Amino acid sequence: MTTTTDDLTVEQALHEKIIHFPSGLPGFPADREFLMAQQPEERPFAWMQSINDPELTFAVVDAYSWIKDFTLEVDDAVLEEMGSMDPMDYAVYFILRIEKKDNRTTLHAKPNAPVLVNVRNRQARQVVVPLDSTMEQAEALCLQL
Repeated sequence: MTTTTDDLTVEQALHEKIIHFPSGLPGFPADREFLMAQQPEERPFAWMQSINDPELTFAVVDAYSWIKDFTLEVDDAVLEEMGSMDPMDYAVYFILRIEKKDNRTTLHAKPNAPVLVNVRNRQARQVVVPLDSTMEQAEALCLQL
């Protein structure tokens, strides 16, 4: 099989969109690599698809788009393990629950278990944090389509 420069470019572009969960996701320990895909017209929403099981796909939303004044406290040991202490190196996403009823689609965020992604080394981790009143309101906030 011959590999062309175009094939390498596509493969490299895909590789740059893969995020790695060294410990897996809670409930999905075997799924450690996910392709993060987002179309410009879908922002702030994206899709996180398992490389191991393409049927496993999560809808996610940029946490700061969902909650404008969102703050997240993460233990320094977690940040060190993920490769950076600089908060600017991280993107934060909420996993969405999609509920379809009648002719309506409702999106519910899960703000107490955000996905933290180091954008420099593509290491990711889902962190569980206690719910405060802001997060409870964010969970209640939903988007109906």
